[in-house]
Amino acid sequence: MQRIRAGEDLHWRHACGIMGWEYDSVPKDADGKPVPQTPLQEQVRKAIKTLFFASGYQAGPGKLADTLREDFYKAGIGLDVVTEILAVRSVKPGRDPFRALSEMWLKWLDAEYPALKRAFRRIAAETAKRGYVRGKFHIERRLPEIRDYDDAMRMEAERQAYNFTPQNLSCLTFLAYRELWKIRRDMELEDSVFLVIQEHDSLVWLCREEVAGLWAPVVKSVTESPDWTEWGATFLVPIRVQGQTSRQWH
Repeated sequence: MQRIRAGEDLHWRHACGIMGWEYDSVPKDADGKPVPQTPLQEQVRKAIKTLFFASGYQAGPGKLADTLREDFYKAGIGLDVVTEILAVRSVKPGRDPFRALSEMWLKWLDAEYPALKRAFRRIAAETAKRGYVRGKFHIERRLPEIRDYDDAMRMEAERQAYNFTPQNLSCLTFLAYRELWKIRRDMELEDSVFLVIQEHDSLVWLCREEVAGLWAPVVKSVTESPDWTEWGATFLVPIRVQGQTSRQWH
C-alpha cells in the first residue's frame, strides 16, 4: 500500500527485488515511472507482473505453473527469461522450470508481504466461524464447504473466501455505471450516448462524434472520484481510469 501511494511502479519494484537491481538505476518517464533500458529488464518486469497477478488468487505452485505456461506464451516471454530469473536466485530449473519459478516466487512473495498470508488465514477463520464470507457493498456468499472434513474441499473454499473481496470490487463498475446513467439523463444525452459492453472493469460507450469529447472526461471523473459513502466503503488505493476514443471499438 505504501509503495502504491508513493507512486512506485510495483512490478518494477518486484523485479528489482527478485533480480537484485536498484530501483532508481534506470531513468524515469514524464510520470515518474521507471523505464527499463534493456530487453532483459523489460521481459523480466513483464514476467514478474504476470507472476504477481497470476498468484493473486492464492493458487498453489502447480496451478500457478500451468497458468504461467499459457500466460508467458501469450505475452511473448521466452523460457530464456525464466531460466535467467532462476539462475539469479540460484534455483535449479529441474524438469519443470515453470514449477521451479512458481515455488521460488511464492516463497519470495510470502517473505516480502507477510501480511497477505495473515490476511488469508484471518479471512478463512472468520468464514469458517460464520459459514459465509462478507464483502463490500453488503454482499455475502455462503461457503459451507469451508467446514468440510475433506482437505481439498476445505482448501478450495478458503481460497474462494479470500478471493471474494477483490472479485466483489467488480461492483465498482456497476456503481459507476449507475451514476453515469443519471448524469447521461441530466445532460440530455439519451439519444447520443449508449453503453454497449461491460467486461470486468471495462466500459465501452457508443457516442455520437460531436459529444464523445464531452462524455469521455465525465466517465473518467465519475469513476475515479466515486461517492460510495452510502455503502460504507472507503478505498486506501486511488482508482485510476484509462480511457480513449476511437471510431472503432473492436
